[in-house]
Amino acid sequence: MRGRDYLKKYIKIQEIANEKEIYLSTNLHSTIRNILLSLPVRDERLVDQLDRSASSIYQNISKSLCGSIKQAYYSTSVALGSAHETKAWVDYCYKRRFISDREYAKVSRDINYVIEELLQKLEDLRDNGEAESFENYKVTRLDELETYQTTQNLLSKVILYCDGRETDRTHNNERRVLECVSNIAAYIAEGETPYRKRKQNFLNDAYRECITLSTELIVLLKTTKDKERLKELKSLTENLLEILLKEI
Repeated sequence: MRGRDYLKKYIKIQEIANEKEIYLSTNLHSTIRNILLSLPVRDERLVDQLDRSASSIYQNISKSLCGSIKQAYYSTSVALGSAHETKAWVDYCYKRRFISDREYAKVSRDINYVIEELLQKLEDLRDNGEAESFENYKVTRLDELETYQTTQNLLSKVILYCDGRETDRTHNNERRVLECVSNIAAYIAEGETPYRKRKQNFLNDAYRECITLSTELIVLLKTTKDKERLKELKSLTENLLEILLKEI
């Protein structure tokens, strides 16, 4: 990375193809596309979100290949957020049992490769530029992030509650509860970049989605008999709200 010309106005296609980050991110996108084609259920929202986030990784890496170092740093940061979001949607697929253990292990490994390369590229870009001029808010691995792990725990409980209830007249509310929790996880993941303001914006989105989730659970409490498990979900949601509020 050191000494590289970041002011190129023209870059050959072969030069793009030879970039390690491009190679890894396009391979990841191909893996994601194969997973989407084999999903046991047709969930247009999930297909759109996962395809969009995986595509955004290589699109933003491409933008980082020319222009100023600062522009490259920003585009690489956005790519990192998209990689984290992709992980969130893959985690969701796995928890819903839409993908096998083997598929999950492979795609998780591919995502981690991309994330590690992007983190290294951000560090190299800072070394090549004026380090103090770059935002460098600490990026935490999702597996170590309290907000993300709390959301994943809540998601597991919500899936357990919703399983086998598709014939219930309240299933639309349950579907919306699932959507809310998966959206919260995606917002938290996508915001985990070196840009503090960007992270705060995504945490605000997660907080608002959490409020919507709380309301959906209140509706379910009024319309279903299984109140004990719903009260547990409501309690977990309130805990998540408190954690998010501390981070905002």
